[in-house]
Amino acid sequence: MEQSTIRAFQQVCRTFSFRGEPATFSEDFAVKRYLKKMQEPDPVIQKSLTDAAWSDWITFDETLPKISLPGAAWYRARARLHGLLEGGHHYFSGTRFRFPKGSEFSPTRGRNSLEARLSASEWTCTYSNFDEFAKLVYSVRGLRNSAKARYGRWFRRHNFDLSQQQADKLLYEHATKHAFVGGPVVRSRIGFIVFKEKLRFITQFEQGSRFSTVPKNNDKRRPINVECFGNTLTQSVVGEGIRALLLAEFGIDLDHLSDIHRCKVSEPDRWATIDLSNASDSVSISLVKFLFPKWFYEKLEQTRSAMVLGPDGHYHVTKKISSMGNGFTFELMTLILTVLCKELDTEATVFGDDITIHPLQAENLISLLTEVGFVVNEEKSFVTGPFRESCGANYHRGEGYVKSYDFLWPHTIGDCVTLMNKAYVLSQDHAMFRALYSSFLRVLPTALHGGPLATFDSSLSPRSDRERHQGPFQHDFPAFFITPKVLRDRPVVEDGVLLETFLELHIDPTNFYLVKGYEFKSALRTPTLRDMHARRHWAKYLMYLDAGRVSKDVLSQEGEWRTVWFVTDGRRPMRASLLKPERA
Repeated sequence: MEQSTIRAFQQVCRTFSFRGEPATFSEDFAVKRYLKKMQEPDPVIQKSLTDAAWSDWITFDETLPKISLPGAAWYRARARLHGLLEGGHHYFSGTRFRFPKGSEFSPTRGRNSLEARLSASEWTCTYSNFDEFAKLVYSVRGLRNSAKARYGRWFRRHNFDLSQQQADKLLYEHATKHAFVGGPVVRSRIGFIVFKEKLRFITQFEQGSRFSTVPKNNDKRRPINVECFGNTLTQSVVGEGIRALLLAEFGIDLDHLSDIHRCKVSEPDRWATIDLSNASDSVSISLVKFLFPKWFYEKLEQTRSAMVLGPDGHYHVTKKISSMGNGFTFELMTLILTVLCKELDTEATVFGDDITIHPLQAENLISLLTEVGFVVNEEKSFVTGPFRESCGANYHRGEGYVKSYDFLWPHTIGDCVTLMNKAYVLSQDHAMFRALYSSFLRVLPTALHGGPLATFDSSLSPRSDRERHQGPFQHDFPAFFITPKVLRDRPVVEDGVLLETFLELHIDPTNFYLVKGYEFKSALRTPTLRDMHARRHWAKYLMYLDAGRVSKDVLSQEGEWRTVWFVTDGRRPMRASLLKPERA
């Protein structure tokens, strides 16, 4: 039944077209957003878009200008940055870092858990970054223990004629003989020198990052550089340092600034919102050299990837300091634009490439940005008029916050649930989406009807969503299909266990029914354990410590959708498995 439902929903998406004209700005906006991403996958089209993304990316990099005598505001921003960083070494000398979320230069194939990165993935690093990588690994106990375990495994695999203890003694003697700083041996550094040599054996060196793309819309794919593992760690140290600096010097918390932007768009007379195209690829090395102190530029240069491996199989030297995928790109761009914008408007704020500034200063800012290589996205920048957009929030002076969603081609039953429920929410306000919702409802098998949800919160209230990046006003969609009526053939009173629970809670069970829903069960790379062997399960133990709890070693985007039962009266749903009575 699930497979036939998926095929039926795909047919609706394939043939559905909106009829008539939108009645409001909000309806028109939601329809255009639907059309922007809803498309049946076509390998030929995707290959063409990928080729175009690479061609556009490398061409854009080649045309980045060399900075020469920019506007006066850039010099004031330069002086401010030098002042901020003059005594700011401490922001970047710690060991705060982030593990990468996705793949690495050596493809991880979904093995992205902390346990997999510590024990199984290939540790890669560029030559210029290896010193910084070694310092970080040596300073962080979990990374250091991981490196030691990896080295032991590497040593045993090579079947050397001498033991590991004998090899360690030779390394120590060599380090003692050659570790000189101004003449005398610095014995406190001997341990690090030996460790660094061992780390070198278990590190795969690469020339730079590799080019890749991710879906953006029907017309474009978004370019991204997939970095080496070691580089992502040291780059994130820089990124975390910039975050700390912004918080200390400007009171800007990047973990919550997007929420502030989503609220600021509701004041179109006070704020202009400016968006940039290719922003992460627009910060040239020339601009960074001009703006920052030498020591800070050298730190960026050391951890960045100077070259990118293109789809043509060749490495290309880039003019930009970094791209999307680099661990400090977002924070560096935010810092540069924040300092510049505050020269024009002290209350201006920047979140990546999303800028809010006083409308009277907007044109001046656009001129300053253009002269150093930034490209303003005119379609998504708003200085006058009733509409503003920032960090995914859309606001119209006459209609309030604008509800809209991305609608993507359904591949799983979970995708179908999401599609139909998004259409349901928009159908409450827009006639054009009532037609879409009705089309889904007609092909949905009666057995999968989940019933209404009167308590479903369709209001718009900003909330932080930094990790998932799904937009500011995403609803917590129920995991079942929202339909006009509840099926009456599954009453709770026929289930003895649930009936007992309802009676204990003093809730009348006669109007409650079971409805079918779905949840995604991720595939596991290794089993979840609670009794662990110290040597055999060291990586899992470190993953548990990092999470502060027992966590799963999952394979990203691998798994299956499983049936979940809910209990509902048409007003509020409850997970049936959570309603089991406790037993002594």
